[in-house]
Order: sequence, then C-alpha cells, then structure tokens
Amino acid sequence: MKLSLLPIWCLCGLCTLPFSAQADLLQQFAQNSSAVERLFCTFAQEKRLDFLPRPLESKGHLAFERDHAHSGAPALLWEYVSPTPSGLWYAKGQGWLWAGSKSALHRASGEENRVLNAMLRHILQWFTVTPQKLREQYAVTEDEKDICLIFIPRQKSFFAQMRVCLREDLLSLRSLCFMEHNGDSTALTFAVPEINGAPFTSFPDGTPLP
Repeated sequence: MKLSLLPIWCLCGLCTLPFSAQADLLQQFAQNSSAVERLFCTFAQEKRLDFLPRPLESKGHLAFERDHAHSGAPALLWEYVSPTPSGLWYAKGQGWLWAGSKSALHRASGEENRVLNAMLRHILQWFTVTPQKLREQYAVTEDEKDICLIFIPRQKSFFAQMRVCLREDLLSLRSLCFMEHNGDSTALTFAVPEINGAPFTSFPDGTPLP
C-alpha cells in the first residue's frame, strides 16, 4: 500500500484573526490554533516529477479532531478519493489503513504501525503549534505580500523548502508546497474548511468509523 502522507502537514484552517504586517505570523498562528477543536476540508494535490511530462493529480479529504469521542486523544483523517481511493484514520492512539475500498480497512500492525506512529508524532505537532520548537527545526521567514510562511529545514530532510500560504482572512490555508532537493515538488490547494463542526461519527462517505 502506498500513501503520500507527508503533505498532511497542511496546517489547514487553524488561524482565525486578520493578518497584520507588524505581527509575527507564526506566533499568531500558534495563538489561534488552540481554538480549533475540529476541522474538515477537501484538497487537490499536484506532484511534479522531473521524469514525467505532466504532473500527477489527486484529490481527497483531510479532517482533524483535537479530542475524538472525549478520549483525550486526537483523531486524524487523510483520504485520497481519486484517482485511487486510499487513506489512513488515526484515533485513540491507533492507526487504520485502507487501499481501494474501505472494505480493506485494517488496523496497522508491526512495521506498518511503527512507521505510521513515527510519522503521526511529527504531523500532529502542526496542530499544536509551538513557534520555538518549529524555529529550532526550521529557518522560518514570512512573505508578507502573499501571507505565506517559508520553512527551510536546519537539518537534512526529504524537502529543501516548504511554503505555507494562508487566505487573507487567515481562516484557512490556500496552498502548501514542498520543494525537494532534486527539483521535484508536491503542491496542495485547499478548499475552505468547516471549522468546529459536529464531532466525527463516520467517514465522509458515511462508512462507520472503526
């Protein structure tokens, strides 16, 4: 099973105040993210590879719930709906995966579970933003004209630069782009998310959660 899970660092919809050129955008992001209990959005992904004449395109869903089912643990959904349905659901400290159909939904185990948990520990830090820790990991700059944050890893990483762009009202993320060292890139564009809606009781297609 192959899932492009790293783009889930999308930080989608975690800001709620207008942007000021005098403000520290990352700090403002951190201050507002604690107010978001849950979010849901759709995304379009475009991956450009040097050896392919056209980019690979896919679409999907992203959802986050800070305290799923009052368990004290977060929940995270990353789902591709096209061209090949697949995804992950993480809740109550357990990961679930599927490919092709949710009839193939299974609990991650063994090496699959180890890799998934390591990845999720990193991903979830973006939903509980700590500017100091992020600045220890990345050199962070702002593009005030486009209301974007640019992250450059301080240590070796799979990407050379990550660009995170917000809508003007900071209610959601407009786009996210990873630039790799070899020139390849992965870009995601996000629809306006539903923020602090009803608790998650099923997948977007109505399939019951495990």
